[in-house]
Amino acid sequence: QTEGSTKKILRKLAHMSTLEQFGLLQQETLVWSGRFLNDASGNRRHSFFLTRGIVQNLSPRALMHLLWDNCRTFEYNNYCMGRSTLLTISDGDADHLILENKTDIATKVIKSEMRVPFAGITVNAVCLMHVQPLEEPDQGFVIVSRTTDIGPAGTHFEESDNIERSQNEILWGCNVMRSVPGRPN
Repeated sequence: QTEGSTKKILRKLAHMSTLEQFGLLQQETLVWSGRFLNDASGNRRHSFFLTRGIVQNLSPRALMHLLWDNCRTFEYNNYCMGRSTLLTISDGDADHLILENKTDIATKVIKSEMRVPFAGITVNAVCLMHVQPLEEPDQGFVIVSRTTDIGPAGTHFEESDNIERSQNEILWGCNVMRSVPGRPN
């Protein structure tokens, strides 16, 4: 289902030229949400969100670098209190190789601490993050991530009534970054 002003924006986009659509999507973000049923019995319903928009003045590589670089997390996440790499799963230092443009494929495990607005609590999480280029002609990148809370609310492989499960845990993330045709940044 559409969220916020997405339905209204989609109606506007339907009556615009490509250039006008481009201008509007530089200012607005489209958002959809839904529920995924994990099994046939209807248990474990998971929420998912899809967003689409245009990030101005950043190439797909520059946006990928922004999301990959632990030191730059504060530029797009005001609630981040710190992020560090725990492990790299690649040949050499994944952060260095990616940021120095020596490879476009890398995987790392990061730990982050985030402040929850209005609640006065912090959440610690561990995330497996993988970056890979998209195949031609997209000329972009995809970052896939799997995040869990640290502690009893995280992922467990055995069912137990004694484990409190988080209801707002981000399970999977997928960021697809592509150039707009004719506009590399």
